[in-house]
Amino acid sequence: MISISAAYFTSLVVTSFNRRMRQDALEKGFTINEYSIRPLGSTGVPGEPIPVSSEEEIFEMIGMDYKEPSDRNL
Repeated sequence: MISISAAYFTSLVVTSFNRRMRQDALEKGFTINEYSIRPLGSTGVPGEPIPVSSEEEIFEMIGMDYKEPSDRNL
């Protein structure tokens, strides 16, 4: 399992990209922070962290095309 912080912090460089990533995650039923991606239950309470093995997997889970860190600007 990799830390989600790589995707999260490289996205923080461009705040609008980070906001979009978090919004897309919410729309797909997930919440993202620098530590994990978690499913949101019907009550809005986050579930257990989902193990991921790559940044690409995180992007796929939330329905975004993968972008290299240098391309994460909107």
